[in-house]
Amino acid sequence: MASFNGHVCSLTLNGSTVSQTLGATATQTVNADPAVPHKWFNNGVMGVRLITGISGALSVDVYGSIGGATFKIGGVTAITAVGNWLIGMTSISAAGNGFPAPSKVIFGSADGVSGFTASVYLAGAY
Repeated sequence: MASFNGHVCSLTLNGSTVSQTLGATATQTVNADPAVPHKWFNNGVMGVRLITGISGALSVDVYGSIGGATFKIGGVTAITAVGNWLIGMTSISAAGNGFPAPSKVIFGSADGVSGFTASVYLAGAY
């Protein structure tokens, strides 16, 4: 069994322009880093690290793809402060465990958010 412990993706929005702010009910999709193994993970944990301040509330939803289908594999909502946040995982296999490798992350806002850098990480075995 092999393992991966590393960076999935990051998003920085400094709020200096409209394109640097997630407005009300806005989302921004970031594809996963190509270094993430395109494998079925037997187990794992994901987290998001938020730095450089934040204005508003941020949600982070992680999606994985396998066999041409895309599944939500985890998410966290209402992040309003810098720090490290655990991403709640969703088990999608028929046996009730495991998940496909992250393929994209959707950062979202219900009230407008700016002024942050959010990085998503995964540690898991495949």
